[in-house]
Amino acid sequence: MLAPASAVRRLGPTRASLLCLRIGMGWFMFYAGWVKAYAEDGWSAGQFLTDAAQGPFAGIFHAMAFNPVVDALVIVGELGVGMALIFGAAVRFAALSGIGIFVPLYLTHLPPPDGWVSQHVIYILALAVLGATRSGVTYGIDGLLGAWEQRFPILKYLLG
Repeated sequence: MLAPASAVRRLGPTRASLLCLRIGMGWFMFYAGWVKAYAEDGWSAGQFLTDAAQGPFAGIFHAMAFNPVVDALVIVGELGVGMALIFGAAVRFAALSGIGIFVPLYLTHLPPPDGWVSQHVIYILALAVLGATRSGVTYGIDGLLGAWEQRFPILKYLLG
């Protein structure tokens, strides 16, 4: 059995970097969902949506505030995207779903108070890279499903 260091060397720097980015973003998303799901006093996006929303979309975000469906979608989305990235399962779909979580977060603050490139833009870019590079094939479930992708071409839009 190979030691972890030699296994990473065998991958090469690009694939090893993408693997680390995928697992890191996965853990980041999963942990965010976990903390919200098991918050001692409960968690709601409502306070964030009412306090932070400004700009042209503020009315939409204020209307979504304190909606239990929105709260559940955020938690399930973060947990699901996180687990999919960690396990390398349907990485393209997970990356697109993650982008769907971060774009509204970015749009709550228009114009952005700290400049146009915020943490949300960096997360969106990282997820775009993961979705575009087939990073789930490296030590991931997507790599195990390669034969299925050949039989069912529609899977190329999910796997990666």
